[in-house]
Amino acid sequence: MRLNKKFKLNLLIVYPNIICSTKKIYKKYEKKNVTKSQSYFYKKKLVVFLKSESNDLEKTAIKIYPIIGKIINYIESQKGCYFSRISGSGSACFGIFSNMSDAIYAQKLIKLKYPKYWCVVSKTI
Repeated sequence: MRLNKKFKLNLLIVYPNIICSTKKIYKKYEKKNVTKSQSYFYKKKLVVFLKSESNDLEKTAIKIYPIIGKIINYIESQKGCYFSRISGSGSACFGIFSNMSDAIYAQKLIKLKYPKYWCVVSKTI
């Protein structure tokens, strides 16, 4: 996938201090056929595309570590969040936000709800 460098995505990343066992997640994962396409994207098209995609390991990780699902849902419920997922096999969770101020406000709420979790706001480079 080739991205247009004229835009940046606003990210909120939450690490709940859980070390997910990638081996355990893959062991319990039920593989499905997945097709990938490559294309050029504008920001709106990219967000729609990413939102329509999924992390194949997410459901399995949530079954093993239910708090991951709670974090994903909480991030996604915040104002300006397009969608939320886990990274790889977990446990870091992230949300893509429409603007930086919404991401920063969501970070404050996450820190209040989950004070022991690492949480940062960033942009794609």
